[in-house]
Amino acid sequence: IHNEMRWQNVRNIVTLLECMESARAQGEDPGWPRVVVVSTLHQHFPNHEGGTFTPTGDQSCQSEIDPEADSYYQEEAEVFVGRYPVIGRDLGIERMGQFHIGWDERNRKLDCSHWTLPGVPDLIAKEIVNDLVASG
Repeated sequence: IHNEMRWQNVRNIVTLLECMESARAQGEDPGWPRVVVVSTLHQHFPNHEGGTFTPTGDQSCQSEIDPEADSYYQEEAEVFVGRYPVIGRDLGIERMGQFHIGWDERNRKLDCSHWTLPGVPDLIAKEIVNDLVASG
């Protein structure tokens, strides 16, 4: 989810998925697995409604963000949704900012990206298991 590599990583994933689709359409599928995109989990940094990281002096995560204002959420909707299976977009975690690791006194930094355990990562694991079971 780090900005400097994200766009290139998304482009690489799309290139791979398009290559797989093309080969399958031509009957050249060597038995590739089914690929499911796991949505980027929301961040709750206190900078704007989307919650993505920009440095601020604040010491707490936003309790709620607007996912439609999140550039990662928008990008995934444009690139993946409707074209490929995507899980993790409808978990309702936009109102769960208090479950991030938060302010780290020892390192003097705010972490509104990573989640406490048990918690949101377990929801994603559940979604993955549900998808595996449903796909047979």
